Amino acid sequence: MTQQSSEQRSAIPGNIRCLCGACSITVADNQAQCYLRCGCDDCRQFAEYAHSKGGVAPVSLPRHFYFKSDILSTEGKEHIKVLKLRANGASTRLCCKKCYSVLAVDHPAYWGNVFLALPDYCNHDCDLTRPLSAYIYMGEFDADEDSKWEPYVPLFESFRFRRQRMQYNLLPDRIPWRDSFRPKGMRLSALIKQLDKVEILSLNKTKRSISDLEGQIENMNRELRSVKNQLILMREIVDKSELEKSKAQSKLISLSEKLLHYKQKFGDITSS
Repeated sequence: MTQQSSEQRSAIPGNIRCLCGACSITVADNQAQCYLRCGCDDCRQFAEYAHSKGGVAPVSLPRHFYFKSDILSTEGKEHIKVLKLRANGASTRLCCKKCYSVLAVDHPAYWGNVFLALPDYCNHDCDLTRPLSAYIYMGEFDADEDSKWEPYVPLFESFRFRRQRMQYNLLPDRIPWRDSFRPKGMRLSALIKQLDKVEILSLNKTKRSISDLEGQIENMNRELRSVKNQLILMREIVDKSELEKSKAQSKLISLSEKLLHYKQKFGDITSS
């Protein structure tokens, strides 16, 4: 494909709409700029929340496609709600009030130049013919041995270290995210300001990262040691009780033998 044909193709508008058809957004550029797959807890938690409200079932490793943040029009604004998992959450999601489809996601790391669309949770007519750039946040993903991942695709367990963040930002499809442009319509951030006030779900953050799991394992081991110590103590108490019971039985037998001896020697003794 020549550069000219690529530019012509990127100029075609695209539509992203909810599954029930109540709302949609039209973007100026229907061609995805980047394709990632994400294993983070937040994506999974919101998908589970949306499913509990009647949305589609969660996808274990959702597809993330990023488009230029240039929205030409919005249909059914009254049916769109703006949600965040927590007050300090980074991601802001546009969601259908009726079917809980996710139309778009904004995040500070997108620099206002792109937004995230999740085709697993909405309908669209956009061009998703983009090679997978990376797997991200895989330290929070419970993978089984039969997971079929694309070979030679970079995989990031987390972004705790500066080197990981640098390598991620140097991905060819990530570099253009910082390139500012003049939109034909409006950026997603501007649309969010036009919509309802952001609703904070205040969901507890799940802890499934490797470091968190290690902490949970240590806590479980600590509790296990405590239970073992309690069992040892209970056994000692039981053993002591058995010993006292045995002593009492021996004493009772001894008294019974003495009573029998007295009966044989003096006859039956009754009170007068």
